[in-house]
Amino acid sequence: MGIYARLFASRHPDEVVGMVLVDAFEENIRRAYGPTMQRLDRQARRLTVPFAWLGIMRIMFGRNPTMLTGGVPWLHRFPAALHPAIFGLMYHPHMMRAGSQEWAVLGDVEEQVRSAGGLGDQPLAVLSSERFDQVGGPGLSAAEWAAIQQANEDGQARLIRLSTRCRQQIVEGSGHWIPLEQPEAVVAAIRQIALEIAAQNG
Repeated sequence: MGIYARLFASRHPDEVVGMVLVDAFEENIRRAYGPTMQRLDRQARRLTVPFAWLGIMRIMFGRNPTMLTGGVPWLHRFPAALHPAIFGLMYHPHMMRAGSQEWAVLGDVEEQVRSAGGLGDQPLAVLSSERFDQVGGPGLSAAEWAAIQQANEDGQARLIRLSTRCRQQIVEGSGHWIPLEQPEAVVAAIRQIALEIAAQNG
């Protein structure tokens, strides 16, 4: 996640000379979440690990092997024979537990990044998704999802202001998983930042 890259840069400024943020999570986005989203977030963190250990997700996938396709737009890049293994890794109990633990301390990380400040004049590329992957969800109204989408767009706009030498690219046709959906865009952005740094250093 980009938030960790920024935290590293703030703590080790001599080791970072440029950055590419790929549809990065911005530290103020969750402040826009309404009470329904906050409740669902708490429930998800409480239930995902037990569900994974009980094998409920694997049972659901066994009954409907296509259930993964709709939520993972990059899945077509992998052979169909690998889809069950990908699903198994994504919903493995250890993966679910790690995600839940990370989310539980995210508030502390957000606060640290807020205090870290910007990147000065370091070259920065912000790649943002064109497609908002979430279009609805259980318990959330269309208006609530629209508010979350707007919060995401506002967060991307704030990332652009982290550096005086920043450019943003909206990656056409891509959702959040840009490295898997449009990997060439990430490679190009990294190369461009490297060229800028090389030119700066002579």
